[in-house]
Amino acid sequence: MLPRWRGALRVLRLVLISGLLTFNLGVRSKPYQLDVVLDASIPVTATAQVFYSFDGLSYYPENSQIMSHKMVDGRMAIVFPLRTAKPVKTLRIDPLNEVGSLTWSGMTLHGNSGTWTRHGTELQGLLQHLDQLKIVSSDGAGLRLEATGIDSKLLIDVPDGLMHLSWGQRALPWLKALAGSLLVGVLLELLLRLFRPDQRFRRAVDAGLARIAKAVSDPSVLTVPASAIGVYAVLLLLAGVWVGAKLHQSSIGLWDGMYPPEYVERAVSLGSPKPIRSDEWGTLTPWILNQAQTGMKNDNANIGAPGSPMLAGAPVLSPVMVAQPKYWGFVLLDIERGFSWYWAYKSFGLIAAFFTLLLLLTRGDTVVSLAGALGMFGASYVQWWASSVPSEVISGFVMSVVGTVYLLQARSAKAMAVGAVLAALSVPNLLLQLYPPFLLQMGYLAAFLLVGLLGHKAALENFRFRQPHRWMFMGLSVLIVALLAGSWYGQVRDAAQVMMNTAYPGKRVNLGGDYPWYAIFYGVFESWKIDDSVIPFPPVNPSEASTFWILFPLVAFMVPWQRWRQPTLRIVTLLMAYCLLLLAWTCLPLPHAVKTLLSGLGWSLVPASRTQIGFAVASALMMALLASATARGELKLVKVPSVLLALALALVVAAYGKYLATHDPVFFSNGRIALGASVVGLLVYAVHRGLRWMYLALMVLIALPTMYVNPVQNGLGPYLNKRSFQLARQFGGETHDKWAVFGNLRLAQGYRSLGLHVINGTYYSPRADLLDQLDPDGQYKEVWNRYAHVELVSGEEGKKPRFELKYADHYQIFLDVCGPHIRAAGVTHVAYTYAPSAREQACMEPLIVNDFSGESLYRLRALN
Repeated sequence: MLPRWRGALRVLRLVLISGLLTFNLGVRSKPYQLDVVLDASIPVTATAQVFYSFDGLSYYPENSQIMSHKMVDGRMAIVFPLRTAKPVKTLRIDPLNEVGSLTWSGMTLHGNSGTWTRHGTELQGLLQHLDQLKIVSSDGAGLRLEATGIDSKLLIDVPDGLMHLSWGQRALPWLKALAGSLLVGVLLELLLRLFRPDQRFRRAVDAGLARIAKAVSDPSVLTVPASAIGVYAVLLLLAGVWVGAKLHQSSIGLWDGMYPPEYVERAVSLGSPKPIRSDEWGTLTPWILNQAQTGMKNDNANIGAPGSPMLAGAPVLSPVMVAQPKYWGFVLLDIERGFSWYWAYKSFGLIAAFFTLLLLLTRGDTVVSLAGALGMFGASYVQWWASSVPSEVISGFVMSVVGTVYLLQARSAKAMAVGAVLAALSVPNLLLQLYPPFLLQMGYLAAFLLVGLLGHKAALENFRFRQPHRWMFMGLSVLIVALLAGSWYGQVRDAAQVMMNTAYPGKRVNLGGDYPWYAIFYGVFESWKIDDSVIPFPPVNPSEASTFWILFPLVAFMVPWQRWRQPTLRIVTLLMAYCLLLLAWTCLPLPHAVKTLLSGLGWSLVPASRTQIGFAVASALMMALLASATARGELKLVKVPSVLLALALALVVAAYGKYLATHDPVFFSNGRIALGASVVGLLVYAVHRGLRWMYLALMVLIALPTMYVNPVQNGLGPYLNKRSFQLARQFGGETHDKWAVFGNLRLAQGYRSLGLHVINGTYYSPRADLLDQLDPDGQYKEVWNRYAHVELVSGEEGKKPRFELKYADHYQIFLDVCGPHIRAAGVTHVAYTYAPSAREQACMEPLIVNDFSGESLYRLRALN
């Protein structure tokens, strides 16, 4: 039985954790509700906004709400749903953000304790402090106001008592926060017990998990501990809840503010969508959703040339999808849960994969392996590029290494079979994440790692065991690779040829050596960046500025030189050699002959600025190996007191930070430098002393800030059910219908999300059958022969289409809607995000004109 003081300590720990969470959630709760409903008519191009004040004096940007249009009592009204932590005293209404006029016939406030309404001439008595606004007329129908500037505003007092809450209503959010916090505290306590070998609870759990662990273990490769099975079970449970609740981390919430701006209430909405991730919410997500709703074929005119969907990484229903687990949800589940599955694979799949590799390398050290997996998942680069392929490439790399080791080292037939399948699927899996700069360097890393794992006498003995079975499974693996890789190549060959011959991106060749050394390691300071307000080394964007904690130089300070050749450090030595190779390619002025040799070995595919992922994965593996080996007592690091070593390396990192401050004094502030150096020092202390739990805590600390980078929301309904999208589907959603969107090409991508066919938007590669109609002579090939965002602009009467390049990945087509070319392209319906000319309108049948969303929809008339 545990001493009483330990039981009291648990209770105290639970109270502290629950208390902190309760306070945090309670303070952030917003129990007060005020829905501002305006019966008003404003210009289509204008946007209204409400600011609210708790004291009647101060108005801040964060205390505001943009308008949304909703049906109220059978009429369209402008609505501002306000949710606040305190009662609102005064409203500042900004009715127009442009010069113009509006008609205001009524106003209703729905509060917690009642409703307040005013109509007609009653409105005039409410208005205070009109700024850039004047009343033109007032009668029973309401007010006619004119905005004389672009920042018009007026003030209205909120009636006393309208937002009154009873004691019980005010206490309810705190009670909910307390209940949730207690649940979290209890779960954390259970997890702590799970990992504490001296606890009876752990032994009870092990009794159930040990049987599973034994069944999946192969002593020649890995004896899986019961605690690791517990980690897999928790990850599986969390992933199931994630998919069941339809959660995702897409930034499509940005569409709430477009066509038209709308306030959307979601069951789950944490964090904020990032405009910088336009390649996700504006490009990749519309492609994925279009594929999911049009049969997941490999010829989709909305994406590009035949074969482009698979090359672009969109879901394609073919045998190759067996190696693309992130898209299985679109086959097995509905579209919303399929989308959630896709995001779950990026997060839970990465954690589980990296955890597995570290288990193998550390011989079953669950705590260190979990720490390394959480650190990799929480890397700034992984989170800021979540919509891209870093997590999938790392997972595929892990699959290749783990599968190969099991195939060549396992002694049981079932383990060999699992290894054969994993190794075989890893090749097409990585091909489906076709980003050569990542794949090349991760391929080399896998080779270095496998040499360390397989290049010794014991590995040779394992390989010789049960040779007939092993050769059979190796043959099976090769056969699977040949079939799937051959299928993949056959489906993307033509599209790849088209892409390689484009003007952008075309064939890129890199010779390395052009990246500054000091920009490799600054991730120890950058990872605390949770928004895009301040970034290092501007003018790069927040995503380009993101990186990893690259700590391999610390290993050189911690490992005595005479021990590098010890068997315990075999893998660490090879990983260090890999990092030195990568360092040479990235920033050293190598002789031309060496550069030519490396280029011939494939490194010409790797820009020096894209080598972070190789450095990072190798560093993470080395640090975990040192932490685990030291904790087991198998490795003695440098004979320097841990405190002194940690302090010395922290000072080295601080000096590096001060050097970076000479390049960017705004970002590399003293506080940021001190924080990064301190955590590095603590990390060195934990590794040098072999303190597993401290290592885990520090990895969590490093990862936590990046959890604010991507939002967490549920479902796709607010996006797919936007009224402007649904109108397009209603009027032109048949298989033979084809849209052209003039103006903002984002709307074209939005239409594609519903499965509609649109001739412009974003194309992965040029679509020959379309361009043959618009540019039959190939006059503008240098403009359109590229990955590009394609914008349509009204063309001159009777003129042929004209192409004009705006940026490397963006061009405009000046197209006459009354001419024959647009009809030859098969267009049946047209949307405008600006007002078409009278001449253009005469060539179209109006469907929705001057809609409140800012768009107009037409059907093309046949030419006479």
